[in-house]
Amino acid sequence: MRIYKCCFLFCVFLFAVIGLSNAQQKTTHFKLYNEQSSTITKNERFLKNTVVDFLEEEKKNALCGLSVSGNIKFKSDFGLVRILLEDNVGNEYLVYEVYPLLTEGKDVAFEGICEETSLLQSVLPNCLKIVIRDADCNINSIELSEEKDNKIQNHEDFIRVKNKIAEEQLIEKINTINRYNEKTQIGWYAGVNDMAKLSFTDKKRIFSAENNFNTQGYEYYVSGFFTIKSPNVGSAGKMKPSTTACIDSFDWRNKHGINWNTSVKHQGSGGGCWAFATAAAAESYVNLYYNQKLDLDLSEQDIISCNTGGGTNAYGGWPVYATNYITTTGIVDENCFPFVNADVPCSNSCMSPNERIKINGSSYVSTSVESSNFEDDLKKKVIAQGPMTGAIYITSWRHAMEISGYGTVKVGDRIRTPQSGYIIIEQGNPLIGKTYWIYKNSYGLSSGNEGYHYIVFENYSDMGIGQNFKALRYFTGSVQSLNYTEANIVCEDRDGDGYYFWGIGPKPASCPACAPDEPDGDDSNPNLGTMDEYGYCEPITPLVENIASSQTWNTNRTLCRNLLVQSGATLTVTATVFMQAHKVTIQNGGKIILSGGTIDNGNIIAQSGSELTVTNNGKVLLGCYDNLAIQSGAIFNMTYGGILLK
Repeated sequence: MRIYKCCFLFCVFLFAVIGLSNAQQKTTHFKLYNEQSSTITKNERFLKNTVVDFLEEEKKNALCGLSVSGNIKFKSDFGLVRILLEDNVGNEYLVYEVYPLLTEGKDVAFEGICEETSLLQSVLPNCLKIVIRDADCNINSIELSEEKDNKIQNHEDFIRVKNKIAEEQLIEKINTINRYNEKTQIGWYAGVNDMAKLSFTDKKRIFSAENNFNTQGYEYYVSGFFTIKSPNVGSAGKMKPSTTACIDSFDWRNKHGINWNTSVKHQGSGGGCWAFATAAAAESYVNLYYNQKLDLDLSEQDIISCNTGGGTNAYGGWPVYATNYITTTGIVDENCFPFVNADVPCSNSCMSPNERIKINGSSYVSTSVESSNFEDDLKKKVIAQGPMTGAIYITSWRHAMEISGYGTVKVGDRIRTPQSGYIIIEQGNPLIGKTYWIYKNSYGLSSGNEGYHYIVFENYSDMGIGQNFKALRYFTGSVQSLNYTEANIVCEDRDGDGYYFWGIGPKPASCPACAPDEPDGDDSNPNLGTMDEYGYCEPITPLVENIASSQTWNTNRTLCRNLLVQSGATLTVTATVFMQAHKVTIQNGGKIILSGGTIDNGNIIAQSGSELTVTNNGKVLLGCYDNLAIQSGAIFNMTYGGILLK
């Protein structure tokens, strides 16, 4: 990878950290804030999860800090050591956590290190929880700061200092991760975001996690391609070459020239990701179904509080609970039941919502991850059905999000750096050719690429496909709304090529009779027509109604294509011609005579040497985006006629 546009501050950053070689030196902001009061000597080796109880005498002394010293040897890339302090009422505080991404090697020495326990306020200790995966951990000693020696007594000062320490620790962790990622060409950057700022307890909640969860740094992700390395050692689900070839990239944020997604939301510190992912997919489906940017804001709280299938804000859930609720009961608007980041009664919802959306059906991707067709089948479902729910599902943690599309990592792709520069993916990078999935997260714009995560999976079982409640779910069928009906479905030809797009459903009655039965695959490009199941659009020449010889139109008609009057031909119009926002071009030597007739909603271009006559109460009706262009050298006659704006 080459680094471009990197500012002077980034160079200073690299110089400042180049001398750091392992985790034992990463302790600048991971020390006790107050003076050490006493030491408990342990010299004990741990190979598995263990609870270390404090002695009864030790439990009587309130603490304002606790640190640990020792060393660790990791046995694999999935190694983890996490040390937690549990107080007398069951609260957990992170003393220390480390996994290979957070250190420069697999042998780690630490002395007097602490994280959330660097500053406490009158905490009565109960036990230490030693969490171990693929590691050998020795704890030599436990260092204590007792509350009687606390330099901070004022609670406001305590909160201010505590937050400052947490911020400094976060920056130090991020710097360590980015050094590792630069060295290994892993393809993503860490940075400060709302997920990274969470406490250990909040991370457990939003990831529905156990104490041994290892996110591989996911919560710190802000740009690039994040690879979910799989702890699943079997072959089932591992990425295999596809037997068919879908288009390299497909993104509902830019299809037909439109971003069909709604805004990025924020789920707070709760575990409501399953509801946010499903509401996001439903909002996008409504936009696509009506073929217009309605951008409804639907209530995640309605799903969390009112569904009867399962799932909570406190402990998480599965998208199947949410999709079933929307298809059977319907989901109200956000104003009716605002999100409060808590499990509140369904009765808190309003009695008369401004909107309630019910979608006719839902389904899930049923192809086995063991099949070589799995990746392509998932891609085809995203292409055909619109954004869907998806998940990261690792044994010890999980997180649901909307899948908006996918892409393929290529030479020349750019990754934004935290210093406002970027790096280039160069030939030989191990990411090249891999599929990344575009997830819309629900943790604000600071997480990922303005709220979107680009994720590569080593094993597709980690997408949640193999669980009892299949995570890859999509909506099907019609939409019921309090405010919109089938008559509101927009059928139009935005790019003027004669092919129409009407959204994700069947061809509606609102389409003109002359519109083709197959929808336009890209209604922002007049040279692309219908799209196949693999996402490829047929190259076309835009459809044109050619007038090569003189003729008269005396009956009303709707044209679903551009109109071209060729040189030497005269088109006389005595009826109404509705143009569906297409172009009317009069070539040099051609003529149009509106003798009592009307051209409605057309962009008229009279080329040099052509003639346009409006007479006998003829009219040209122009919509908001229409033009009447009379080029130099053209003849324009208007007697007893009009040019009117609609």
